[in-house]
Amino acid sequence: MTVSASHLANSFLRRAFADDVPTTPMTLQRLLYVSASEYGKRTGDELLGEAFLAWLYGPVQRGVYDQFRGYRSQPIRTYAKDARGTAFAVHERSHPVLRTVLTDVWSAAKMLPDGMLACALRAPDSAWSTTPQGTRIPAAAVHGDLSYRQLLNL
Repeated sequence: MTVSASHLANSFLRRAFADDVPTTPMTLQRLLYVSASEYGKRTGDELLGEAFLAWLYGPVQRGVYDQFRGYRSQPIRTYAKDARGTAFAVHERSHPVLRTVLTDVWSAAKMLPDGMLACALRAPDSAWSTTPQGTRIPAAAVHGDLSYRQLLNL
């Protein structure tokens, strides 16, 4: 099963808004990456139809970056929207494994300082560190990435 990265982002933003947890674009990128990695570990399947890229400061999903880049380092205050201005999120009740992954990742990461998870994902043994900058991080590398697991106790 694959889902839209923007829909997945909105699923995390729904949690952030409900819990009143300020979430920056950088944090959102890290949440997406960890959820894709955890989903891959638990199911053997890819979660997102779009790849992560190895950018200077960590893994980035370009479409979500483009949606929220105007916020820079400020908390996101709106959902990602399509060309018609409609916001969609993942229908989690239809995907119990995905709902569990999102809940586990959000519960573990929501109170971390903004850069802590980003630092973990740039560790020497991470998928990001073994991928040439500016290129696609292979899905198998994302699924096999263990760099964040100790920090998040996953």
